[in-house]
Amino acid sequence: MENAVFHIDFDKVLPYDPSGAPGTTSDVFAGARISLHITPCDGMDKAACEKFAPGYLHMVRFSLHRAAKARRISSKILAGMFSKVEIQKAAKEWKARFKEHKAKKAEFLKSLDPATRRGILELRKDIRAKRKAEGKK
Repeated sequence: MENAVFHIDFDKVLPYDPSGAPGTTSDVFAGARISLHITPCDGMDKAACEKFAPGYLHMVRFSLHRAAKARRISSKILAGMFSKVEIQKAAKEWKARFKEHKAKKAEFLKSLDPATRRGILELRKDIRAKRKAEGKK
């Protein structure tokens, strides 16, 4: 998404010194927090952007984790933000949210009358078949 911008916010910016002398830092990511701010683009309102942001940030975290694991990130602090434990925690939370969403969807379908439920399920099946024919997931 071309209008998604990552910001790296710093609690305190210290002068860089490779030796890490007092009052300086040897790691440019000292005191950093990573956040995602999305500017709504054409056809996407602010609410849609806010809904999209956590999943997108989740994907970026996994990508940075892979880079840290492959030792392509020289900053120990940045690499540490994406430790195996952090990634597992995020994956567990995502899985729980997905499971909750699936349960809410099933509960919603059960609340509908049988004819409406059948119509929605058939429509969903048709949409999936069409997307598969187009080569989309």
